[in-house]
Amino acid sequence: MAINKIQHHLFAKRTDNKVIHLKEGQIIKGKIIKLYSDHRAEIRIGTTTLIAQLETSLSVGNSYYFQVQEKHDQIYLQVVQGDRYNGSPTIHSLMKQLQIKETNMSTMLIEKLITNGVPFNRTQIVQALQLLQSSSQKEAAMDVLQRMIETKLPITHSVFQAISSLEKNDFTTTMTALYTALQQSATPLNKSEQTLLQLLGSFIQRPDSGNVEYTQMILDKIKNSEFVFNMFRLLGLFDATLDHDEVIIRLQQYIDTKSIQYYPLQQVTSEAQLQQITSQAQIDMKQLLLSESKLISAVLKAISIYHPIQTASLNQNEFHSFIELIQKEVMPLLPLQTQQSLVNVLNPLTVNNQASILPYIQAFTNPEVYSTLSTVTTNFSAAPINELPTLAIQQQFVAHITHYMQTIGLTMEHEIIQALQSGQEDFQG
Repeated sequence: MAINKIQHHLFAKRTDNKVIHLKEGQIIKGKIIKLYSDHRAEIRIGTTTLIAQLETSLSVGNSYYFQVQEKHDQIYLQVVQGDRYNGSPTIHSLMKQLQIKETNMSTMLIEKLITNGVPFNRTQIVQALQLLQSSSQKEAAMDVLQRMIETKLPITHSVFQAISSLEKNDFTTTMTALYTALQQSATPLNKSEQTLLQLLGSFIQRPDSGNVEYTQMILDKIKNSEFVFNMFRLLGLFDATLDHDEVIIRLQQYIDTKSIQYYPLQQVTSEAQLQQITSQAQIDMKQLLLSESKLISAVLKAISIYHPIQTASLNQNEFHSFIELIQKEVMPLLPLQTQQSLVNVLNPLTVNNQASILPYIQAFTNPEVYSTLSTVTTNFSAAPINELPTLAIQQQFVAHITHYMQTIGLTMEHEIIQALQSGQEDFQG
């Protein structure tokens, strides 16, 4: 069963907008939802529906276990055979094929992963069962192990301890505050600090409720307005490479999963970064509102003088004059981020694709855009980032990381210790 090579945002029909990334050897359970005449089928995995090409005869309404295989850069789903006599797939037949001893614990763990739509492989199960065996709190341990498998963390004792500690203690709050402060350091980070920031960032991906609320507001505003969408893109809230539908999908994914990896801005790797960007966007929106009348006047003037732009029929000289007028009359009225975004739109333009500029400049004359900016700036006030004590950020960071290392340890402890030792003098300086 080969999964079609189609665009990522069209690949899955979503109910919870959780993307599944399949890898060689993983086991998943899927239900056949619908068969098509061209030998394709809708297969539901957890709450995600994939469109797949059938190579074997399967029945609508039935569920099957599949093992992921890769051939020639193509993903295939091989059906795991059911019991010899009734042919229906069961946990028993799956565990038998994977050569995993059937116990209450192993059955519960596999059922938990399958129920939650988490792909897994045999090695992960074997390693997880070893950790589960030594844990006194089986249910809590299973939750941690599921998270580790889902996020593709190494299934080792030290990582298990680290994640368990993050789940139980308030130490995460301190770590997050230090992580945010280090990101906002007024001085450039040296190599050791950058290493520590990256390592810590892999463990701190907690959703910020303010970011989620803000994103929900943005999503509601762009759903039915291309003009509002273009304005928010110029404000730097979305990647310019993503179209309207892709951004809507990614925003909904972020809201539903509260995972920063889905936010439609490639440069964002943490909630703190997103908060910085949305805070700056708030400031820029207010500047646009202050310049509203001047912006409308300047853009309407340009469109009036070079009115063939509305039908994409400017000649070469007219087109260059139009761009120069935009740069001279409109650009100075814009915030810096919006200026840069508009420059990125203008630079690749030629007379042959001049129609591409119209949706952006028309956004500056659209009443709904300014009404939306006013609503967003009025109804949402980005929470200020908490200030840390006056003790040097680097010293706080070293102290807390050292304590964390001594308390629970990590799989990357050797790398962290090396970074601490080599950068100690720089930190305290």
